[in-house]
Amino acid sequence: MGELIIKLNHQASEAMIASGGKKPEEIARTLQDFNARLVAPVQAVGESRQYFHVEGVKPDRIEDLRRRMAPLEGVEAAYIKPSDELP
Repeated sequence: MGELIIKLNHQASEAMIASGGKKPEEIARTLQDFNARLVAPVQAVGESRQYFHVEGVKPDRIEDLRRRMAPLEGVEAAYIKPSDELP
């Protein structure tokens, strides 16, 4: 199974990183509904700072979460990365 990746827009990603992980309210609520969490990129620079991994979501619910995250404000993209590909 792949991994859910969320690309936040520049403003949302910088705000989240600067605040130590505080997510926009709608994103936080949606993740909570799926018992999932965003993991910030480690030692990322430039645009790669906008890509966050989602952990904790059950494999059978990953597509449902992707669909719910994609239209949220601050989210530029939500996709499932195959296990053997780079972000």
